[in-house]
Amino acid sequence: MHTEKRKKLILLWISVLSISLIVLVVWIFNMRQELQNIREQKNVDNSQKEDLDELKSDFSEFFQRLNKEVKNAKDSKSDEEVDNEDENIDKEKENFENKESLEEEATSTDNGLEEKVKDVNKNNCPPYVNCMPMIGESVSCTIPPGCEGITIPVY
Repeated sequence: MHTEKRKKLILLWISVLSISLIVLVVWIFNMRQELQNIREQKNVDNSQKEDLDELKSDFSEFFQRLNKEVKNAKDSKSDEEVDNEDENIDKEKENFENKESLEEEATSTDNGLEEKVKDVNKNNCPPYVNCMPMIGESVSCTIPPGCEGITIPVY
């Protein structure tokens, strides 16, 4: 009986070691393949990097030429054009001041909105109804009667 247990134990160790050896061999072959893929990817990355460097140089040349042309255009501007630009700036300032006055009017009409909100609160209508589904609870998504145009369902 002792020899039989020993034979089973040896067989168990042999099978465990053989399976471990198979996994190790497969892992090594896979690692070799992955390393080859990484090397190939680096070669592709180098060609892409060269293309990117070429594109960067093209853009830098373009912007240098563009800056030169802009400087030439600024230097060749006449005094009349500068005066026209000043007038345009003045017009923009006036438009800005008009917008500020419109904003003041809008804030003054906010008082009317506050009164409407107070009227809504007098009807005891909530501004929204929570219709968000919840775990373990059923949510009632009904708008109270008389509040159809006031209360909004929120999901």
